Formats: sequence, structure tokens, C-alpha cells
Amino acid sequence: GTVSGTSLSLTNYGQNPTQSGNCSYTYNSTVEATQTGDTIAGTITYSTKTNGNPDCAAIECSATQKFNGTRPPS
Repeated sequence: GTVSGTSLSLTNYGQNPTQSGNCSYTYNSTVEATQTGDTIAGTITYSTKTNGNPDCAAIECSATQKFNGTRPPS
């Protein structure tokens, strides 16, 4: 991933391929976040990476999850 100022971007590439017909795919996740003071907030996007076979038409999708967190006082 990368960090630039108060923003970060990370990608986790799926390691375990799954098969459906002639479609082979993995699940990847991408994190985009911004840090402000003691708080971090952002979005995680989960998506499929396919081999491009026509059997993959029903599998190509994504889901998004928002998150935030605060650093505890020291």
C-alpha cells in the first residue's frame, strides 16, 4: 500500500482461488482511509478478480464496508 500525508491506500490480493464452472476467481480487498488527529476513518471494498471466462458473469461483484477508530488516550 501507500501512505501520503494523512491518507492511505492498501490492497490485499486473494491467495486461494475458487472455481465455479470454468470461472476461477479470488477475493481482493482495498482499504482507503484518512487520519485526522487521533481518528482514522475509511472504506474497505471487497471485490472478485476473475480469469475473464464468461462463466464469471454472475460472480463479478463487490461489497463496501465503512470503518472508523479512535486512538485511546495515553
